[in-house]
Amino acid sequence: MSQSLRLPSRLGPPVALGLGRGAVVTGSSAALGVAVALRPEVVLLVPLAFLWIAIVANWRRGVVALVVFLPFAGLPTFAFDTPFSPLLKDVAIVAPLYLSLWFALTRERRRIVPAGDRIVPWMLWLGGVALAFVAVSPSLLTAAIGLKVWLFCLPMYLIGYHFAESREDVIRLLRLTVAFGLVPTVIALGEVAYFARQGNFGPFTHLYGRFGDVIVQQVGLYQTIPRIPSTFTSAASYYNFALFALAAGLALWWYAPRRGLGVLVFVLGLAAITGGTRRAYFMVPLLLALPALRKRVHLSTRLRLLVGAVGVVALLAFLGVQVSGIAGRLGGAATSTATDLVDREILPTLANGLIGQGTGANTNAANRYGALTVAEGWKEGWYTKAFVEFGFPAALVAIALVLAVVRGAFVSVRGLDPATARLCLPLAVLLLATAVTLVKASELDWDPMNVYFFLTAGLIAGLARSRKDGIDP
Repeated sequence: MSQSLRLPSRLGPPVALGLGRGAVVTGSSAALGVAVALRPEVVLLVPLAFLWIAIVANWRRGVVALVVFLPFAGLPTFAFDTPFSPLLKDVAIVAPLYLSLWFALTRERRRIVPAGDRIVPWMLWLGGVALAFVAVSPSLLTAAIGLKVWLFCLPMYLIGYHFAESREDVIRLLRLTVAFGLVPTVIALGEVAYFARQGNFGPFTHLYGRFGDVIVQQVGLYQTIPRIPSTFTSAASYYNFALFALAAGLALWWYAPRRGLGVLVFVLGLAAITGGTRRAYFMVPLLLALPALRKRVHLSTRLRLLVGAVGVVALLAFLGVQVSGIAGRLGGAATSTATDLVDREILPTLANGLIGQGTGANTNAANRYGALTVAEGWKEGWYTKAFVEFGFPAALVAIALVLAVVRGAFVSVRGLDPATARLCLPLAVLLLATAVTLVKASELDWDPMNVYFFLTAGLIAGLARSRKDGIDP
């Protein structure tokens, strides 16, 4: 399985492939012109069409477009009242990105899969499992949605690998994430502050149009706290973005410590931990603490983190959050959540999980599009979902893939030079935190973590490749 996938020579000369890509661009432009002539209202889609064409012409533009878009992943749903709006990103950015990368690598006679890579083989095994269990899926629509959710973002690992030709490539992406991520961060903190004073979301509710009653929620943790959606369709999606934005800011700060970056890390951490998603109370400290445990971290840096943590507690108290006894409340929440997870999901699934119910049978998107009614109730954990859909032992392939991604990231970090390792360590910890969270939630099933997880793993692997090849000494 570890053998590299080399491009066959019969694919033709680079000139033919360049003409093929040119034909796609020309054909897309012609199709757009005909569509506008026949249906003038299609002109509203012209910017997306130009984006599609630009990405096909140069796949690296697609990576930048994706990173810029993801902080606002919920906006298409608010702007277009259609169940297909979440697919806008996939059609306008991801699909041409995959196509353009294939054109580029084929023309340049470069390997699609890194030599000796141990992650892509597990992806191929997972693809085989997902395809095999289409046969027992409740319906073809359910199977199609399940295949899309399971497999469509896996190539992001290769996108990240080939994009990271130098350390500066990764730094630019992280800077873009932090810069554009300040918009949803400011909105989220505004929602937190307004709710703390008024007990409701007030004018922020209008951001979500008719979806406001569904998206704006509250949850009880010995007190009422809001679940913050910001520019996303759920608090869980916002939490995923906030956690990645925090990891990006922390990576930049570890790489080049500056006071301004320290302030940004503080703001991003505050936004992540006040989003109302309870797992943030555990995962944000994990993301901040693990990199600081490295032996070469200066005492002054650890003291800054301590001051930042005290500052977060003080600000929470100022906003009206009851911080007294918070450790006890979090402990109670963790105990009750763990008990519920074991009793309601893990044990019943293992008891009935020898035979899978089919691809997509426990996929939330299939339920949302009316293609599914789960007999035993939807299982929230991603690992549990694998057992429900694929049974045992096929579900172990999904678990092995996640473990291979996390292990590969930390192995790569150990082989990097100190400066690049400082940059990548928070990103590797993000992958670890996500892998832990998959016990409780299906983070890899929705935007933006389904993209960030595999793209980040690819970026780290690409930097390790660059270091080994002497590209970025």
